[in-house]
Amino acid sequence: MASNKKMSSFAMSFIGLSTVTLLMAAVFVVERSNTDGSSRSSSHVGSMASLLRATNEQSRQLLDLYPQTVVMKNDNEKERLPIYATILDDGTYYFPVFGERMTTPGVSAGTQIRGTCLEYLKDHNYANQITGFHIHNDVCGDESLGNIIPFLFAFQLLAHSMEKPFSFTCGSVPMGDKSLVGHLQVIEQGPKPVPKDLHGDLFPVQKFCELQLQNRCALWACPDTGMENAASLIIPKMREIASKFVDFEADDAVIHLRLGDVFRATGRIPVSPRGLLPHNEYEKILRQVELEKGPLSSISIVTAPFGDEDKDLIREKDMEFTERSRLVAEHLKEFLMQTFPQATVAIHNSGEEESPAKAGARLTRAKKVAICGCSSFCAYPVMAVADDALGYIFKSHHYNLFSQHLADGRPNIRVFESPMLGNNEMAALDETSDETGKSTNVLIHKWLRLVHDLRNF
Repeated sequence: MASNKKMSSFAMSFIGLSTVTLLMAAVFVVERSNTDGSSRSSSHVGSMASLLRATNEQSRQLLDLYPQTVVMKNDNEKERLPIYATILDDGTYYFPVFGERMTTPGVSAGTQIRGTCLEYLKDHNYANQITGFHIHNDVCGDESLGNIIPFLFAFQLLAHSMEKPFSFTCGSVPMGDKSLVGHLQVIEQGPKPVPKDLHGDLFPVQKFCELQLQNRCALWACPDTGMENAASLIIPKMREIASKFVDFEADDAVIHLRLGDVFRATGRIPVSPRGLLPHNEYEKILRQVELEKGPLSSISIVTAPFGDEDKDLIREKDMEFTERSRLVAEHLKEFLMQTFPQATVAIHNSGEEESPAKAGARLTRAKKVAICGCSSFCAYPVMAVADDALGYIFKSHHYNLFSQHLADGRPNIRVFESPMLGNNEMAALDETSDETGKSTNVLIHKWLRLVHDLRNF
């Protein structure tokens, strides 16, 4: 059912992108009748290019103009899903999103994909109405990368499974070339071949959509949605981005260490979704790598900034944990220096140049191994390591749930299990420690080195 709102014409504005400058065509909105007699709002535009400069306000007008609902059955009950994308008159499936967290007001990305799949499974001619997919973000930034990256590649996988081109554009990219999301912009043209899964079998839209509706969650939030099949899209893109960062020497081993909000409790999720891994887990992986690839001469730790000189770069939600982050990172560095005395060990996280895009490049360009711990971001650059390097991804029950399927299909990718000192447990320690938090830090460091269970403290 479409909205009954009408909207007068408005002129799309002239905005520059880093690579393209386009003048938006005027957009005229009319209300017309479908063949079944129902009304549907649509936008009359000349081509997809006329939308590439959409501003925040104009995108929101489009968002408000095209709320649709579809009916699905779940355990014999009907459920209405809002859909805020629309198929424009030129066949463009247009989905505007907003802000550095790429929010989708009123609808989740997973719901958007499932709603589209419901339309397709109800009538396969639905795909014939679509000439291409286009996601436009008004302001692109690198907040919540672990959600943004799979969101975009899930839609690209959907587009390609329909043999359609995919485009992602940004109205502005405040971080410029330092933004990983900015580097994910793409404008594809022409039909695309049906993607193949990790075992070489075709992965058409019918199979894609059946998996989405069976699991009823976003591709990256369930283990059996087929997200691992987006590796054929993710890996070349991550390698392409990494190739643009040539101002550093690649290290033998790179560890991604999530800090900052890893110390904050997640009250609505009683079981800690993130935390710290004990140092000896990294040692075990690195020892195995040395057996297979030879001695390590350099080890890098990439993490978020925590120094006083980087206050302008630190996320607000991480500010209260900067000192603890520094202590844990330096504690791991010291441990690795003692354990691998022949290797140079460094922390890379200070200054504007050490951006998330560069952190991803360091992981992808690791010569022998890249390790992704308790993070939903690092799995994507790690899966893109060279074929003669190894990628290790922590087996979480909250994110990167496709990683085991990925490892089953790619011999150089491995999933590892480990004890974890959870964020909720650390927050509970804070409640019983002194105001300075020193006793909490002592307990955390003891656990990291000795791998004691908290009940032994």
